[in-house]
Amino acid sequence: MRRLHVDVAGGGPGGLFLARLLMLADPSSSVRVHERNGPDDTFGFGVVFSGRTMSSIRAADPETHELILRAGVSWSDMELRLPGASLRYGGYGFTAVSRHTLLRILQRQAVRAGAEVRFHRELRLDPDGGPGRVTVLADGAGSANRGRWAGRFGTTVETGAARYVWFGTEAPFDAVTFPFVPTEYGVFAAHAYPYGEGVSTFIVEADERTWRNAGMDAPVEAGLTDDRSRRMLAEVFAEHLGGRPLIGNGSRWHTFRVVRNARWSAGNAVLLGDAAHTAHFSVGSGTKLAMEDAIALADALHRAGRPGEAFAAYEAVRRGPVARTQTLAGRSMRWWETFGRRMHMPPHRFGMHFITRTGAITYAGLSRRHGDRIAEAEAEFTALASTAEVAGTGPEGRDGPDGKVSSPLDGGSPPVPDTAPAENVSVVGDVASVQGTTPVQGVAQIQEVAQVRDLAQVRDVASVEGAAPVTGALSLPVTLGPLRLPTRVAARLPHDAEDPRHSPARPTGVSLVLADLRDTMARVTGGIASTGSTAGAEKARNIEEIEDIEDTIRDAVAKATRAAGTTGAVLGVVVAPETHPGAVGRVARAGGVRLVEILPDQGLPGPAPVTALLDEAGPATAVCAGLRRPDEDAWSAGAERLLDGCRRLRALGVTALHLHGAPAGSRPALRSIPHSGPCSVGTRWEHLLGWADRIRTETGLPVLLDAPDGWAPHTNGTGDHPGSGERDRDGDDWATRLHTALVSGRADVIVA
Repeated sequence: MRRLHVDVAGGGPGGLFLARLLMLADPSSSVRVHERNGPDDTFGFGVVFSGRTMSSIRAADPETHELILRAGVSWSDMELRLPGASLRYGGYGFTAVSRHTLLRILQRQAVRAGAEVRFHRELRLDPDGGPGRVTVLADGAGSANRGRWAGRFGTTVETGAARYVWFGTEAPFDAVTFPFVPTEYGVFAAHAYPYGEGVSTFIVEADERTWRNAGMDAPVEAGLTDDRSRRMLAEVFAEHLGGRPLIGNGSRWHTFRVVRNARWSAGNAVLLGDAAHTAHFSVGSGTKLAMEDAIALADALHRAGRPGEAFAAYEAVRRGPVARTQTLAGRSMRWWETFGRRMHMPPHRFGMHFITRTGAITYAGLSRRHGDRIAEAEAEFTALASTAEVAGTGPEGRDGPDGKVSSPLDGGSPPVPDTAPAENVSVVGDVASVQGTTPVQGVAQIQEVAQVRDLAQVRDVASVEGAAPVTGALSLPVTLGPLRLPTRVAARLPHDAEDPRHSPARPTGVSLVLADLRDTMARVTGGIASTGSTAGAEKARNIEEIEDIEDTIRDAVAKATRAAGTTGAVLGVVVAPETHPGAVGRVARAGGVRLVEILPDQGLPGPAPVTALLDEAGPATAVCAGLRRPDEDAWSAGAERLLDGCRRLRALGVTALHLHGAPAGSRPALRSIPHSGPCSVGTRWEHLLGWADRIRTETGLPVLLDAPDGWAPHTNGTGDHPGSGERDRDGDDWATRLHTALVSGRADVIVA
């Protein structure tokens, strides 16, 4: 490129580092940094870099890397502090430095390289500047320049749900530490990490309700510290601060803003750092991303012939890593917005839920770094599965604004159940016993389940009489209302599977078989309508036709029973909401059917068919609601309506929810998540798992979750599915990922 003329809006770390790199690459360039504040004006406390980011800085500028390293502190551990337990997780690399010190280093380094740094100067964007001129917008998430040209960049901003505030403290921390403290107002949590000798950053988070209950929503003048919150939080975290105060620096409550831009450049202007994208601080700091952007943009500007070509190259290099970081950070942000709803979990399973919240680290990687913590979570899982009576595992006891438990019929949280939604069962066979449990045979113990490709490769399921169990979390028992299943594996039985050789039960360790009767019933009813209530029977053409429906159900159940074999698998049926409840109920009461799932084409089943079926089937039969995979994200605006529907169904008496991999509106019989391109299975699985986690956590309903295609064997039991056991791009096979989902409390039963 010809001699560069670059103006940088924003004198933060990203803009300053870019200025230095550009001047190092071509000292004949003209680079000016425009910063509206003074050289010593800074907000915040410490800045954290991962080991990978530090390596990138070293490769681009060894001198600056050495200065940062000398000025900062490094550590490799994370610690969760829960009431009554502290959990240490090692094997991570972090370096933190004072933000003020970092800025002074980068200011000096930019000037030494030949850049001009102007303070108390604000740059106004002209995106159509002359040839060879480049304007870099590095002026933060709230970039005024980007805002004036938001249409050109395609800017969107998503606001998080939690409240957070940054403080400092002189309390000593030797690792990034996460204290969780329940109070009368709700649960507060903190992110604390050292960034220098005797000084640490201390970020506090709380959900909206806790924040308001504590009276921390009082307005505070811009630029000032919320001293009331500062003093109050110092008392909340006094045990972890050693009685030391919190230090403010314009510290006020905020909600996190996730910034995205469809285009990172417009004309001769290009976005960098938070102006282009933000990622929640629990995963990667904006400073880290900004400095990585600076390295890529400096290289692109140096290599390309024209600004437009450089911008395209820069965006091509950075889009992928930034998108991945934002995806992981989004999952982490949602976890931190809802952490208070998981405080009921046993400590090591809480820790496992935390450490697996983004899905970025494989089970194998977690086991290498802190195998003891994983083994402890698995032991807790085993103990819960083998205990007949366990305290509720959902957030159903969340207090309302008045301090009372909300009614599910009022759209609030349902009451605390007497038993866990899915883990209160005495064990069948030789897995464990009520008197004494055997630790779960986890991925690191049974040939390391990381090597188990699918259930057909492990031993037969324990029958009612007792036999060798399947391995891992899948092998442990589960309670679904009136049902006690010896394993956590279910399987679909297509409507045409009449030959016992087509049974998935014996070779795969299945303890629940779901026979799909929807197509069969659609053919036999021939247009007979039912409102989904007992009164709907009056709309049938005559009583003989109702009896025909009942006979058809009996025949289908008999075929399904033969297909299920004699291994002790429980039989369930899947019906449409319009299926006559009396006919289904009479068959269920006669024996043979222990679970009935109502699966509509769209959304959740309504209360009428659910109530009618509950009345007709009786207390010995579990009634399950089926839900096809929603197209929207689990945290979309419409998600709360669906969660309210789940709460109402649970209040009516629904036993569990089956979350299907097939999208809403699809008709193929009980299909699981399909392959449709590179990495699509993993992406869709994370989407589905997000829904399962939120439904289970916020409604208390046990979740039956469809496994991805590739894990489940053929219904002939040979296990020769072409994608069976295939590993995802991060290294874990599907058996391992399903094991992790169960142990971490995101699902209860896997449907193959």
